[in-house]
Amino acid sequence: INSDIGGIFDFQNQANPIVDDGIVPNIIYVPYCDGSAWSGDNTVEKSVEWKDWYTQQVGRLVAVNAGLKTIGLPPLPGAPPDALPTDPGRNHLGIRNLSAAISAANQSMVGNVSPNTIYLIGHSAGGVGVSTAAMPMVRKAFGGDVELVVFNDAGPIAINTVETSDLHARADDWSLGKFYPPSCGSDCNVLGQLGLAFVDWYLKNDCTVRIAHFSFLNDPVNREYYRLEDDTIMNRVKYTGLLKKHLTLNCKYPNRYKNYIIRSPYPEGLHGAIQWSYFYQPIPFLPNLPDWTGAFFDNEDNVKNIFIVPGSICLCA
Repeated sequence: INSDIGGIFDFQNQANPIVDDGIVPNIIYVPYCDGSAWSGDNTVEKSVEWKDWYTQQVGRLVAVNAGLKTIGLPPLPGAPPDALPTDPGRNHLGIRNLSAAISAANQSMVGNVSPNTIYLIGHSAGGVGVSTAAMPMVRKAFGGDVELVVFNDAGPIAINTVETSDLHARADDWSLGKFYPPSCGSDCNVLGQLGLAFVDWYLKNDCTVRIAHFSFLNDPVNREYYRLEDDTIMNRVKYTGLLKKHLTLNCKYPNRYKNYIIRSPYPEGLHGAIQWSYFYQPIPFLPNLPDWTGAFFDNEDNVKNIFIVPGSICLCA
């Protein structure tokens, strides 16, 4: 890992909440590549529509290159071959990738000594993954005595249920929901608020896990994912409403689920903070992120649930 990236990877920063008296913990870094927020278990073959589109693009480039050749100019670089590539499609295999990573982490423990504490820290889709599928997998691999602490950076688990076509696409393409426990009941509905329902179920059944969630109200990446990218007043209200749904988890589990949700000071917004230098920037009138994160990691009593919308303030539990 390049420690110059900043955030929690800046191991020289004395404010880093994961560094204890200069000692850096064992870190296992798992890159994201499956496109299903670590929740999929399915391979999607290329559609006929995609093949038609690709063939059309090849035909256009071949025609352009033929025209360039007639006037003595070289062909465009990177032109695709006449035949379709042999790519099998989209592999949404996040569950398998996650399982393999956790198994490798377990096997890497020197002398089979289990750690006292495991911090599951994820950014964006990784934040969704550590808040959902990773928790029961880590429990199964490392046992119930390990202290399990989760930090979800910019991976809100509330869903924009208005976009029904997106819900169906995730359910079909990812085989989403295949591994959710039957005891989660009808609340764990792939066409509803599946993430919130599962986290609620997990907090209810794992009485020691603690989860922190950080998000910006003006996160351009997440707003685009929710199809609320146009910066209108209505879309701001809708996205704020989706983030506000996470407050219900703090109300039910005030000591074990905390939010830190604010507006980024940058007009263009930011996508998370925990792996960027912004993580250490002071926030006026509020706890600094490293201090708040460190207090949560240490299970201190004074950690506030923070949700601030311009024009109003909500400091809960």
